Amino acid sequence: MIITDLLEGRTFQGCVLILLLTCAGYTFVNVVYNIYFHPLAKYPGPRLAAASGWWRVYIEAYKKESIIDRLFKLHEEYGGIVRIAPDELHFSDPAMYSEIYSPRSRWDEDAMMYPHFGEEASTFTTLEYREAKRRKDLVAPHFSRKSILSLQTVVQEGIDELCEIIASRAAEGKTTDFFRAFRCVNFDNVTSFCLGWSMHILRALDFRAQALERMHQRNADFHFWKHHPLLRALAMFMVRVKLVLMRRREPKGYFRVYKIDELCEIIASRAAEGKTTDFFRAFRCVNFDNVTSFCLGWSMHILRALDFRAQALERMHQRNADFHFWKHHPLLRALAMFMVRVKLVLMRRREPKGYFRVYKKIEEQVDMYTNQPEALENAPHPLIFHLLLDPAQSLKLSKASLRDEANLVIVAGTDTTSNASALGMLFALGGDGYIGEKLKAELRAAWPRLDEKPKLEMLESLPYLKLCAKSLCASATVSPLP
Repeated sequence: MIITDLLEGRTFQGCVLILLLTCAGYTFVNVVYNIYFHPLAKYPGPRLAAASGWWRVYIEAYKKESIIDRLFKLHEEYGGIVRIAPDELHFSDPAMYSEIYSPRSRWDEDAMMYPHFGEEASTFTTLEYREAKRRKDLVAPHFSRKSILSLQTVVQEGIDELCEIIASRAAEGKTTDFFRAFRCVNFDNVTSFCLGWSMHILRALDFRAQALERMHQRNADFHFWKHHPLLRALAMFMVRVKLVLMRRREPKGYFRVYKIDELCEIIASRAAEGKTTDFFRAFRCVNFDNVTSFCLGWSMHILRALDFRAQALERMHQRNADFHFWKHHPLLRALAMFMVRVKLVLMRRREPKGYFRVYKKIEEQVDMYTNQPEALENAPHPLIFHLLLDPAQSLKLSKASLRDEANLVIVAGTDTTSNASALGMLFALGGDGYIGEKLKAELRAAWPRLDEKPKLEMLESLPYLKLCAKSLCASATVSPLP
């Protein structure tokens, strides 16, 4: 009522001016509250960061700076606790890590951050703690020590292939980009280990697999999408449209393509069976096939249709009969033609590229296992789908959730392990060479012959190798995930 009275009798320009003044006033009050009256106002930090979240948007999305690099400078200037957003603090004291990420700290996740990782229905983007824990517990057995030991040959196959490729490149005088190489082998390993298939992207030229390049770019673009949720929603909609366009569906009716047969053979065969022939329909079928073969070089073989009632010709005949209706309704006809063109686009058989090949592979697998659960019995080894689709589980996941869980294990299992592997290689081979030499001596003693592959249990028993692995994990960079 108050708003109606306020706007009554005003021009459009006046209404817009009131709206702008209202927004400006709200922004001003919000900034003042955040700086002086917010519960976190007593903590030090950049004034712009305290005033609005747009400070971080500018740093991450537009200046393309890592917030981690900026945090080091902020802690040097402001101390161990820094306010980096109106409702966010960052701690530099390592002792706080156990306090914040303790199993007793059952925090829900930040609704402004996690939905922008790309997967909308995965464990990682489930915001509520209890629901996320239920889903983590669902797939946890697949990553247990027992499961890893039983499937270590799957991982070994990928490592063996990588070693062969590196040796081949060395023989040709080529260097190896270990960062890309480890990303490729870990991508193949995680898809084989969790999903039961491999795209063999390790064989890509110079390890530059298009799927991984796109995935890496998507990770790099995360900060932009995080701060632009509307644009992200539009982008995700376009991804879904592209996935629909790539579905290989069998066209029906007037859109099918087959070959031609001889009319006389069919008529003779029908006569031998005591069947009559509708020559009107028969001649329409044979002429349709003859015209397409003569002029276009292909035939739909509609002459083989039951009683010459080919769906394509029936539809064409109906369209001719409807001519007068469409002639007098041009707008309806335009709409109908648009729908025909959309259908033709949806039925194009295009080979997906880049990471869309992965999306499509996952989609096909989920569709198969949800529609035919017995197909899991033919899997090469236990997959995460055996756990996610276990009838004994009380938690039932939708197809979207199944797809996102599969995509999550690929993305999470590829980048983390490949980065650790590349850093481990630099760690072992860098410096003065002492670490590398000592590590190689231990490995040579326990593994004297290269053709006799060691088991994981034996590698875990090597003290210096185990120490190097733990040191690498301890030195990893921790990115703030509220």
